[in-house]
Amino acid sequence: MAAHLPGFIKAVSPHGFAPDWVAYSPQEGYHLAPQGADGSYNAIRVYLWAGMSNPDTPGAQRILDSVSGMANYLQSHLLPPVSENWQTGATSGTGPTGFSAALIPYLMQKNMNPAVHNQWLRLNADYDRADGLYGKTAHYYDQNLALFALGWVYHTIRFDRNGELKPSWSNRKQ
Repeated sequence: MAAHLPGFIKAVSPHGFAPDWVAYSPQEGYHLAPQGADGSYNAIRVYLWAGMSNPDTPGAQRILDSVSGMANYLQSHLLPPVSENWQTGATSGTGPTGFSAALIPYLMQKNMNPAVHNQWLRLNADYDRADGLYGKTAHYYDQNLALFALGWVYHTIRFDRNGELKPSWSNRKQ
């Protein structure tokens, strides 16, 4: 399955945006799922995991290249969209704080320092020092996206080339 993932992501991202859902049939191949063509709260994790992947993982660069639509979008926009259409490339709205967090590893892997900086500015602006949560109104999903993204940024969690989680504490002597 992992060997086919780069080809799958490329096939379902014709405009460089990851979908939330996609359907498959032997007759049609990959096609529009009943849920529609949006990429949003499910798709954001594609960018997160692509960014957190070990660069030595076979196919990792192909996956990053296949979802370049978000990187292209962020060259001319400060913040990510809340939704994108994987079939047309159309975008709408502004994604929540967690989307900015999730995109930091992806943008770092793509060496997009100005876009990384913009997402950091947003995270800092939306951080509530009183409760330690992100977002003007803290939402559970934003915290989860930030947890994984910032864990990767601060080297608390990493993945080896086979996708195995390598938390920083696993290297400590007892």
